[in-house]
Amino acid sequence: MGNFKSLKQELRLIKSLDKSNSVTFKYNEDFFSGSLEKGTKDFLLNINSSNRFKLGDMNNLKFQFQDYEITLTNFFERSREFCSRGGNSLTVKIFEFEINGFEQHLPYCRTIIPLKRSLSFNNILSDSFEDYETEESIIRGLLRIKIPNYSQIHVFIYEKDFLVIDGIEAMTKDIFSELSWSVLVGIGYITGYLPQDEEYFFYYNDSELIGDFNFSFKTMRNSIYSIYAPVNANSHAWRLPAKSADEYYGRIRELGIEHFSLLCNLIHDIPDIKAMLLLLVESVSSSMLLMPAGLSVVLEGISEYFYNKYSFRIAPIDDKQLSSRIIADLKDVLKNYQQDPHIKNFTVLNRKLETLNSPTNREKLKFPFNYLKIPIDKLAEEVIEFRNDFLHGNINLNPKKGRPVSMDSFEISLRLLTLINAIFMKMIGYDGLILNHAKLQEKGIGKDIYEEPFLKIE
Repeated sequence: MGNFKSLKQELRLIKSLDKSNSVTFKYNEDFFSGSLEKGTKDFLLNINSSNRFKLGDMNNLKFQFQDYEITLTNFFERSREFCSRGGNSLTVKIFEFEINGFEQHLPYCRTIIPLKRSLSFNNILSDSFEDYETEESIIRGLLRIKIPNYSQIHVFIYEKDFLVIDGIEAMTKDIFSELSWSVLVGIGYITGYLPQDEEYFFYYNDSELIGDFNFSFKTMRNSIYSIYAPVNANSHAWRLPAKSADEYYGRIRELGIEHFSLLCNLIHDIPDIKAMLLLLVESVSSSMLLMPAGLSVVLEGISEYFYNKYSFRIAPIDDKQLSSRIIADLKDVLKNYQQDPHIKNFTVLNRKLETLNSPTNREKLKFPFNYLKIPIDKLAEEVIEFRNDFLHGNINLNPKKGRPVSMDSFEISLRLLTLINAIFMKMIGYDGLILNHAKLQEKGIGKDIYEEPFLKIE
């Protein structure tokens, strides 16, 4: 497939669905009329009939819309009004439907997501843009994402109102749905905007994504918005003194397409990474009660991921056979005391020996930074310690004996976010400056932060 993108017929269908439309459908042997109306991110089917049919009778409801036959696949009865002379008025809320005009085995797939607000890759990925051509013009704004085993995925914003994701190879609908979702999670992480709400899928036999298509609509969760991207090359985008912004202008590297491709691959291949980034995106758009707790779970998840993958590098005993022998010997010693009346729970003691060669939780939390050679200072270690408070219910950060609290939840959240971003950016090979959110949001924190606004990852 080249870089020619034709969306006229697809957008014509989407825009016609946005209007109130008259539809007809068949129930038993009778034909009925109704109207199809667009909701915020779903559809409503209004039916007026003298026939008192039930929703349960309409499991495979199909209706005619213009030249298309639409099959409802996920819907429920929203309301019903009865008339004393018989019949009823029925409103059906539709979450998913499809149009299947012809048989397909492995289609070429496209998803179009209407954008509720502006989405931009400028100063984040725009250096990686390629040109793409429409019927009217040539536009610079195509991202070519490389996914092993699936050739490439094309991503572009069309007419500022639609995010488009194209599959370049034929694949099943389910595989494409998973791939496009992984790309969306990556977009949500690097931009702070995870567009969802509603998705329109198009399935073609032609590799150029033109001609006849099958189609499906799906209601999604609400889109997520935040200002907390990990990288932004425009130092003047923040409330910095002009001298400081000028000093950094031109020094901050955008992500390369190779970095974003690797991020999408990690998200797609490793469910734990996908879950962590989703939780991060949701946490930074949440309240101050949820934000630090969510980010604490993300940091815990990262440390667990690295420990499971590289546990031999952090274990107190680096020889597995020696570790097993020592544990076995200690268990033999413990057995000698199994009947001692002072031992109330022998099983618990025995299980604790199983973890003898495990590092402390603090060492596990610091391990991703050590492994990736990301330096952390005493302040960062203090922030990591606060993660334990949020996970164990000290939500209000009540001072503990010997440890005063010098930061509020907002500052801790921003510092946790920066630490987490440093890990993910290093994992995808980014070598540049990331945003130091605590410094950039010092007015919101309410105190001066004597640090650089951008931190070097190398």
